[in-house]
Amino acid sequence: MNTKKTAKIRKEVYAGNGSKGPDTTYVVDLFEGHKLMESRTLLGKSIHYAEDVAENWETGIIKLNKTSSS
Repeated sequence: MNTKKTAKIRKEVYAGNGSKGPDTTYVVDLFEGHKLMESRTLLGKSIHYAEDVAENWETGIIKLNKTSSS
């Protein structure tokens, strides 16, 4: 059974850029069903880029590396 892939885009405060005040960056959370598989922080990228990441995840273009933890 295939689990539905969804993505959520959010803005997050980012203070490590050397500017005088906090900046924001986009984060895309990648889900399979209700399980968060990965969060991708997109420093310096536009909302359009974030939307493309979300679409690529949902259509199966983005594949995650399956690694086992010991």
